[in-house]
Amino acid sequence: MQVQQPLKGYRAGLDAALLAATLDLSLGERALEAGCGVGGALLQAAARFDGSRFVGVERHPSTAALARANASRNNVQGRVEIVEGSLGEADLLAGFEPFDHAFANPPFFDDPSALRGPAPERRGAWLADGGLAEWTVFLLQAVKPGGRVTIIHRADRLADLLALLSKGGGSLQVRGVQPYEEAGAKRVLVRAVKGGRAPLRLLAPLVLHMADGGWTAQADSLLRGDSALPFEEPQQGDGGIRVRPYRVEDAEPLLKLFRRSVRIGAADHYTPAQLVAWAPDDLALDAFAQRRADKPCWVAQIGGELAGFIDLKPDGHIDMLYVSADRQRQGVASRLFVVVEEVALGRRMPRLFTEASKAARPFFEAQGFSVVAEQEVEVRGERLTNYRMEKRLAQSA
Repeated sequence: MQVQQPLKGYRAGLDAALLAATLDLSLGERALEAGCGVGGALLQAAARFDGSRFVGVERHPSTAALARANASRNNVQGRVEIVEGSLGEADLLAGFEPFDHAFANPPFFDDPSALRGPAPERRGAWLADGGLAEWTVFLLQAVKPGGRVTIIHRADRLADLLALLSKGGGSLQVRGVQPYEEAGAKRVLVRAVKGGRAPLRLLAPLVLHMADGGWTAQADSLLRGDSALPFEEPQQGDGGIRVRPYRVEDAEPLLKLFRRSVRIGAADHYTPAQLVAWAPDDLALDAFAQRRADKPCWVAQIGGELAGFIDLKPDGHIDMLYVSADRQRQGVASRLFVVVEEVALGRRMPRLFTEASKAARPFFEAQGFSVVAEQEVEVRGERLTNYRMEKRLAQSA
């Protein structure tokens, strides 16, 4: 990768390389960098994840122009868009759907009196006019529920970072970056998940240099692009459950999950004939995939295993919520519902409603739903009992 940088002013370096090395993007996911500069971290990420798309936000027109030129220089201009503007602009990301991942290397200082005045061309990179709070608010607002936020910053701002990211984020992870093994951390890499509930985790530090001043093997491998430094999937509190947007390739495994979930999970409440009618062997994959794709849908994943899915129509209707027969009562449904409720609140929906089976009714009641009516529906010649249920959202009061 080649990046052109200005002769004077702030230039991307080690921090950008470390930030890019921590990112984890699945095929088709979208990521945003706030304060992308000339594209040091952004373009490294684009090179690593050739199945993802990226947006960089940069407030200085000349720097943004360099970032665009660097994207072209590295042949990623089709997947990288540069947006000019300041983080405080209300409509800065108008027209963009929420992102899967947002990352940044914010200016290290908020108070101009905290350091000797930087050169004018470096001031924007060193001093945050709106403070660190403006950056964390922007990053959390930019991602969808379950989306990740990653920041590299000074180690002595860790307490501030954790406090700010906790306002809407959770499942916090911290990795210190030490210049030498015996030295204290000078930088911290911090990860938050929007709506995450897992406890704070301190990860093994990254040591940059050996005693003789040379790079450690791990640091050398990272800087050459031969390895990465990803954060860990949460393993406590939320059971290692990661929620992400539905992808086209999920359709076939989710259809199998749906069928097993119905036939095993609801077997105590319906006859075998009713279960087969509800989830038949000949249910067309194309129709199932279209039903997933025509509305927002989220998938729960534990490691490499799909554990459940949920969707939400614009009117607040939860059409489908199913959990793998092998993952019942492990918090998967609750984790999926948290995402949907946050989306509904963010869109100011007055209510959520669904048609719950006998097996699902207790779960929805536990989430605050009430039964509106019991009903019988005919499905492929069989009559099944379910319940129309709704939950009024607090903002509608």
